Amino acid sequence: MIHCLRSRRQGVVMSADAEFRIGFFGDVRREKAGAAFFEGVMETGSLVLRKVGSDRAGEMSAHRFLTSPHVTAEEIIETAGTRTASACIGRRIVAAQDTTEINFSGRDRGRRGLGPAGGGRRRVFSAMAW
Repeated sequence: MIHCLRSRRQGVVMSADAEFRIGFFGDVRREKAGAAFFEGVMETGSLVLRKVGSDRAGEMSAHRFLTSPHVTAEEIIETAGTRTASACIGRRIVAAQDTTEINFSGRDRGRRGLGPAGGGRRRVFSAMAW
């Protein structure tokens, strides 16, 4: 269940007593480590484990969490999707989409996995945000 309060601005914020979860992963300790990891990502705006963890112990905790065979992308996505769907009930939703293309023309010889663009003449990496 998501507990949301209307802020003075137009958005919705989580109440302070609502615990954030990105999944259970079969154990309450992994659940807490996942929540701490995600909070670190949100606070720092970084995906660098040393920054996210804020100290060596936090860095190692994030590393152990992410490398655990019990932690799956599917559970994180399912948990986030359920939470997002609950937050969207009764609201108008705007879904923005953006595509960024990184052109490697002239520097693509040793690179693998680049897709064709521009009628197949250029090798690029495309990133899409939905």
